[in-house]
Amino acid sequence: MIAMSMDVAPVERPLVVVIEDEPDLRQLVVFNLRAEGFEALGAATAGEGLAICSMHRPAVVVLDRMLGDVDGIDICAQLRADESLADAAILILSARGSVDDRRHGFDAGADDYVVKPFVVAKLVERVRNLAFLAAQRVAMRSAPPG
Repeated sequence: MIAMSMDVAPVERPLVVVIEDEPDLRQLVVFNLRAEGFEALGAATAGEGLAICSMHRPAVVVLDRMLGDVDGIDICAQLRADESLADAAILILSARGSVDDRRHGFDAGADDYVVKPFVVAKLVERVRNLAFLAAQRVAMRSAPPG
């Protein structure tokens, strides 16, 4: 269970969608997220990932920066433009780690940016933190005005 402040209800099993075109890496991330108590779904393409996200509204999206011929930055911007996914946290996972690459990711709406290669346990911890952030966004949006 995720530790949260008293104002935010805990999310028992937050859903994470992993959009990664490399099958072994996608399976590794999904397996480890599930082992740590998350619900996790994998998508091999941008189109598949966007469809899963719009259907299931995940708490967190782990998004590969280089998806075949599609730039993950564009997918990040599409996710941010979808009001039904406004509360989802987005983590870009990329082999590209320059300051400009990171800036482009954050400018597109990413909440975090992890460079490959990465330590799986640290990635899981960052996803856990992002799930907490997503839960706070939901709580703030549903709180009565005042």
